[in-house]
Amino acid sequence: MFPTNSSSNGQKDVRVQGQSSNLSSSCRHDFGMTSLPKNLMGNDTINDSQDHEAMELYSRAKAKQEEILYLREQIALASVRESQLLNEKYGLEKKFSELRMALDEKQSEAIMSASNELARRKGDLEENLRLVNELKDTENDRYIFMSSMLGLLAEYGIFPRVANASSLTNNVKHLHDQLEMKIRTSHGMAEYPSFKQYIDGKHDEAVDARSRDVQASLHLRAESLQLNHEMHQQANIGSHFEISSNIDRSGCKIDELFMLA
Repeated sequence: MFPTNSSSNGQKDVRVQGQSSNLSSSCRHDFGMTSLPKNLMGNDTINDSQDHEAMELYSRAKAKQEEILYLREQIALASVRESQLLNEKYGLEKKFSELRMALDEKQSEAIMSASNELARRKGDLEENLRLVNELKDTENDRYIFMSSMLGLLAEYGIFPRVANASSLTNNVKHLHDQLEMKIRTSHGMAEYPSFKQYIDGKHDEAVDARSRDVQASLHLRAESLQLNHEMHQQANIGSHFEISSNIDRSGCKIDELFMLA
């Protein structure tokens, strides 16, 4: 009895469980069928929003990439331009240094040329000063010689109209000829003393008369020569001072140039 009931109960339980399982499965199926459209609609909305955000992010990323590429190109161009400017800068600095060296060389040459020119001028001024001194000595010697010759000629009654070398030479030559003739005549008239005394007396009278007439002229000539000599000495002294001052100025200029160099 009990096994039969238990088996029947087991069969009933199996059937009940099968029915319940079928019912639950059918309920789940019905619920799934009813909830499927709602899930599909929600997923589509989520996918659309995600796709829109993804597109925006993609467009932004693409724009950023393009901007980065543009900036890289600008940086590359700026680097090239910077290198070009640096090359130009180095070239200009090199040219400037060359010009500076050339300018310094030209300045050195100009200073050297100016110093040489001033040294040459100083030498010329010193030479001129030496020549002026020699000329002064020569003029003094000439004055002494002219005075001596005029005095000598005046002793024999000869007074040149012009006191120059040619006139003195001619008068001295004439005096020499006269003295030579007188010597020859004196030797020839040694045998006639009375005639010799007569000639000597006439000659002495003529010489005395002429000497009295020309003493004043000789004195005036001597005073004129003395005045000319003094004026010439004053002119030489002035030129000496001028040349000395020029030499001093030249020396100062040379010192200034060497100080500037």
